[in-house]
Amino acid sequence: MFKLIRKIWYRLFPSLLKIDKLVPDLKNVDAATIKKEIRPGDIVIAAMNIPLNQLLNKDADHRLRPYIIAQIDKDKIYGYCGSSQLNRRSRNSFYLSTEEYSVWKNGSIMLERCYYIPDEYIISINDHLKKKDIDKINAIIKRQHRKTLREISVPVKIHEGALVENKGRLYYIFELSKPAKLFNLTSQKAPVKVSYNNKTYYINPNTAKKVKNLAEYNVVGSLPKSTKKQIRDYQEKTLKKQ
Repeated sequence: MFKLIRKIWYRLFPSLLKIDKLVPDLKNVDAATIKKEIRPGDIVIAAMNIPLNQLLNKDADHRLRPYIIAQIDKDKIYGYCGSSQLNRRSRNSFYLSTEEYSVWKNGSIMLERCYYIPDEYIISINDHLKKKDIDKINAIIKRQHRKTLREISVPVKIHEGALVENKGRLYYIFELSKPAKLFNLTSQKAPVKVSYNNKTYYINPNTAKKVKNLAEYNVVGSLPKSTKKQIRDYQEKTLKKQ
């Protein structure tokens, strides 16, 4: 009887309906801290991102779902929703097991729709996917050929051979010594020719850039190992001529 009265009350006065009234667990959550710590590949518990009047129609125990975080795009969090009632044999789902991950019960994550998840809806970060499972999920997403789906994009650590971007410019990391040695990729012809994203770039082995702090450089890809050999070979030839 109380549930029915409450539903009628909120339908008459929808402005009184708020997420923390439907999901009391959200009241004591530090959303700012969670947003700062969250990353693609995390398994989180969050309130379902559906209109509040629809959330009201669900039992309190079913208003929370496990989500797998796919991307964080312009401070917006996107992910895939799970349910304990989904068929684990579905071709477009990923099975989450309590034996492998910190979730309260077994269930499947549906990979046919990617949801925007308001950061204030997230209650906790429970676990992080293993690389093999990230690869498996991304393969399922790719197979569907849907532009609305988002692959799990886990940031790659800075390493020798990486392509990094800073202030709109591309750089190749030649050495990670202190300071690190980088080469700029340009469209102007130079001794070393490379290809990235189906575009041709050039590296001048005589103009290395030394960087003490790479914190502002983001990894966007990598170049083959042969690139380093090309640069070294050219540098050695130049030294011999001198």
